[in-house]
Amino acid sequence: DAARQRLQWSIPGLVVDLHPVLGVPEVTAARGMFLTPPEPNDDAEAIVRRFLAAAAPLYGLSQEEVGALATTASYANPAGNLRWVTLEQRLGSIPVFRGELRAAVTPGGEIAAMVSEIVPGLDATVLGRPTLAPEQAIQLAADNIGVRLGPLPARIEQSGDGLRHRFE
Repeated sequence: DAARQRLQWSIPGLVVDLHPVLGVPEVTAARGMFLTPPEPNDDAEAIVRRFLAAAAPLYGLSQEEVGALATTASYANPAGNLRWVTLEQRLGSIPVFRGELRAAVTPGGEIAAMVSEIVPGLDATVLGRPTLAPEQAIQLAADNIGVRLGPLPARIEQSGDGLRHRFE
């Protein structure tokens, strides 16, 4: 609440819809105005990253976590009236499931809105490496959705770091 109030002082029309599970902003916009002032000569990604760095507490992120977000898209729509920037959250090199933030930026360099499912408080050092064998993980996942696998599928490929596996 304190982070939202601080942001409302500079953006009086601020609207923040919280994610029902994560408890952090899912949609961030402003009634009758933009989230940022015009910056027509600046890169859309830089504009989004500056705003997110300033609003990091609202999203439950540290400055390091904001800096670690990977840019997966930055493009203008065909009409040229909006640029879209997508930042992805990763643990090491592994993308976090649905851990993305998308921002719409006007040609004048104003952020119109942001939509996010970035997960707050993820720490790769605390979460560590997987403790189950990949075959056990498949069996557990199948059990969780009520599927009986019988014999486990055969592993046909493994990444060099041992974190990704492909099965038959």
